[in-house]
Amino acid sequence: MPQDKKYNIGLVLSGGGARGFAHLGALQALHEAKIYPDVISGVSAGAIAGAFYAHGMAPEDIFELLKEKGVLEYSKFGFPINGLLSLDGLVSEIKENIPCEDVSELSKPAFFAATNLNTGKVEYFSKGNLCKVVAASACIRSSSALSK
Repeated sequence: MPQDKKYNIGLVLSGGGARGFAHLGALQALHEAKIYPDVISGVSAGAIAGAFYAHGMAPEDIFELLKEKGVLEYSKFGFPINGLLSLDGLVSEIKENIPCEDVSELSKPAFFAATNLNTGKVEYFSKGNLCKVVAASACIRSSSALSK
């Protein structure tokens, strides 16, 4: 493949709890092959990894950041009024490492999916409060909570 070829690539990152972070290995392999996705989409763990990647962090840096804390330290199981998990630790990590507040301000275009528990339907976000959107995706939080 020519080095100067421009790629028009979108990458979808799925969920799967801690297994969802295996996407970082795939992203690293793409980087080593000099293939850089132009747009990122993610749900659950894929939304977490995707937010950091769309901000411009290298896959190995994202891995180190998430490994340092441990995925379980980000979440507390419970039944908050607007979801199944409380991800206050994740929200703090996003605020600390990603200086933008809105999904639309990320370095790469990004789309994140979250389930609206009121309708049972998936909703997609390419704008909106970054922390709320990623947390909604990661904990199956109702998207109606995004407006609060």
